[in-house]
Amino acid sequence: MHRRKLEIQEFLGLGRSVVVFLYDFELDALLPVQGIRTVASAGRRMDFSGPDCLKQFWSRVQESMAYVAYLDGVDGTPFLFVSKTSRPVATWIKRGRGNLLLFPQLMGRRGPSDYDFPQQCRDFMEALVALIPSLSPHQREFRLPPWSSRYDWQRLRDLQTGLLSLQQQAAELSKSIEETSRKLEAEERWKTLFTAKGDVLAETVIEAFRELGAKAEPGAPGRDDVVVEFAGKHAVVEVKGKKSSAAEADAAQLLGLLLTARAHPEKRVDLVNSLFSTVGIYRDFSDYRAFLDSPGAAT
Repeated sequence: MHRRKLEIQEFLGLGRSVVVFLYDFELDALLPVQGIRTVASAGRRMDFSGPDCLKQFWSRVQESMAYVAYLDGVDGTPFLFVSKTSRPVATWIKRGRGNLLLFPQLMGRRGPSDYDFPQQCRDFMEALVALIPSLSPHQREFRLPPWSSRYDWQRLRDLQTGLLSLQQQAAELSKSIEETSRKLEAEERWKTLFTAKGDVLAETVIEAFRELGAKAEPGAPGRDDVVVEFAGKHAVVEVKGKKSSAAEADAAQLLGLLLTARAHPEKRVDLVNSLFSTVGIYRDFSDYRAFLDSPGAAT
């Protein structure tokens, strides 16, 4: 019970509204109230006498409410009384920015044909939602006049300087985060080398060669994937996306070009030039030519 009371006090401190339906129990054991207790008594006839903001609320819910206890003592602003008496059965208590509302019980309407308790609950909640804003009117925001900026003191200056320093640090940190995020994104792209295939993989292979200082370009469509030039030498790269280790069949396209060149010596220069898209490359690429002319090249 004590823990629940602390929670209610916390809600009120946050500016919330807490609604309690009264019955005969020790109010101060649960609620932050002073000088009031409940006395068992039952009835439906109640008189309203309170603020206008509560009057409209009461007109919407009065047919659905009945009291089973009245309050002995006064705390807050009582607004409902046992008919023809001064015994309150409802009160509005302000606690800080919050509102504590003590109401009679929500009962069935008079007459069995009118009884629809779920609908009564919905009607009550609609009326309550409309009431709450009027209990805590919006206060107009106050703004300091421009001339007040001419006055300051040491603590104010220290706080202003500290805020400026924090803002500068935040800007530098934000810039560092953005730069590191870009680097991380670029670095993670290399995962494409062992996860992708097709054009995406070929583009990443080209970027990798360029990162290593080589000149790399896409090859002719349908012929070769990547053409590389490095330290005055050239190569054709066949790019394959594989889940396991590469096999001889994965080099079939390159092997086919080599066999064709060996079978037609007179077309070697044209074949290789076309392959590398570089005039005279067959003549300059001595390593490749030695392999092409070797007896085992066609085996």
